[in-house]
Amino acid sequence: MTIQPNYPMVNLGNLYVQGGALSFVSGTSITIAAGQFRDSTNVNDIVLSSAATIVASANGANGLDVGSLGNSTLYAVYVIGDSTDYNPTAGLLSASFSAPTLPAGYDMFRRIGCVLTSGAAAILDFSQSGRTMWYAAAIATAVTVGQSTAFALVNVSAMVPSTANSVILESVLTADAGGTRTAAFKASGSSSTAGQVITSSPASTVTSTSLVCPCSTISSTTGVDYLVSNGSASLAVSVFGYVDQL
Repeated sequence: MTIQPNYPMVNLGNLYVQGGALSFVSGTSITIAAGQFRDSTNVNDIVLSSAATIVASANGANGLDVGSLGNSTLYAVYVIGDSTDYNPTAGLLSASFSAPTLPAGYDMFRRIGCVLTSGAAAILDFSQSGRTMWYAAAIATAVTVGQSTAFALVNVSAMVPSTANSVILESVLTADAGGTRTAAFKASGSSSTAGQVITSSPASTVTSTSLVCPCSTISSTTGVDYLVSNGSASLAVSVFGYVDQL
């Protein structure tokens, strides 16, 4: 008789996220697709067997953890679970990216994304592709007439969470009549002297470019650095989206 070895059952572990795509519904609600997720402690699995809808006008499971939606605020999106299996897996929004206020009966959570509200406290329309979040419309940064010839900060903290490792930018470079001008970007604080992403515009031309640039968070400020090749050129920078780390 052939004896078959016993192989232990091993789950995915390693803080995996499988499924759980986010979809925009309205200014107060989003949906989470079915999926399986490792909890934040990398000990337990949270299983969402069917899609859940988060309604941010309510508090608790499948709602906002506390309070009400604020203006121009980034909210972490979580799946939450009950290790006793008494309460069904649900979604949750929280302004905290590390310690959401869990409803009674829930003891596990895992962040699976992030949404942003408008100046009128409404969730902004978005699309999600894997770990990449796209806003339905580009959001302007404070750099609207950037003319620095030394690397200077583009602060994207208002629309990109500190968990992101890359930001998707719209670069609008206006070149003067003196010749082709370039704009260089790099992660804020990077030691790169030439920049990590470069775009250009011919003389007397306005060139709009979509690009992906690494970003970093320094002293609670998430950003990229930019420079233009000539102080007679000018640069406007907006944010299309970002690549999150979950």
